[in-house]
Formats: sequence, C-alpha cells, structure tokens
Amino acid sequence: MKNTSPRIVTTKDLKSRSYITFYYLGKRIREYNGDSINIDLKPNTAQTLKERNNLLKRLEYEFTKALENDYYPATPISTNVRIPVEKSFITANEYLEQVCTSQNSDQLKV
Repeated sequence: MKNTSPRIVTTKDLKSRSYITFYYLGKRIREYNGDSINIDLKPNTAQTLKERNNLLKRLEYEFTKALENDYYPATPISTNVRIPVEKSFITANEYLEQVCTSQNSDQLKV
C-alpha cells in the first residue's frame, strides 16, 4: 500500500481523543500530537471544540509538510543498538575466575 495524505479523525465530544491518520510505508499511522516531528502541538489538550479543530488542522498541515519533505519521522526508528566493548575489558566474573585459578588462590580470604 502506498503513502496517503493525513486526514483528521475527530468527534464533537472533548472527552474523546482526536487524531490524524495516514499510511506511511504501508503501515497505518495515528498521530495524536506533534512529538514525532518535533513540534509542540497537542490538540487534545484544547478547552473548546473550535480550538481543538484549529489545532488539528494545523497538525494535519504540519504532517503533510513533513511527509512531502521526507522529514517524517523526525527521529529514526531505532533498531538493535550495538554498544562497542573493548576486547581488553574483563568482567568481574572472569577476573574472579582468573584469581581463583592462580597459584596464590589458597592465600585469598573471601
């Protein structure tokens, strides 16, 4: 499935959450705020329906602009991160094994 333009999904009740939805790389995406594109925009905290609808329209516009400019998602989806470890690094367990197997292990007090 291809990418689609963002559209607003809302109700006339302030207690229910509103969002924008679109397909991105074949997956359905629902965005409730602008966090994923680094914009401080939270329509569901609005006090009136008019204010929420205006914020949703702005959120829809910002996501459309971000998708057109390949700025979505702003933070790349993280995969397994490898942490480099020094080969000279000896774990505590390995160190204890080395000490216990050494010639002076009978002199150690635990």
